[in-house]
Amino acid sequence: MSTVPLGIEFVTRKGCPLCDEALPTVRSVASSLGVPVNLRDVDEDPALADL
Repeated sequence: MSTVPLGIEFVTRKGCPLCDEALPTVRSVASSLGVPVNLRDVDEDPALADL
């Protein structure tokens, strides 16, 4: 049986107070699930510009 690795994509931007507040909780939940958190900066990734 093969498994697909899971992870959490956390879309953020520098200076976002809501992101700064949420990230520790997201990291805690991810840690308890044994999955990584991948940070994606909306200002540095043109593919995220429309989100």
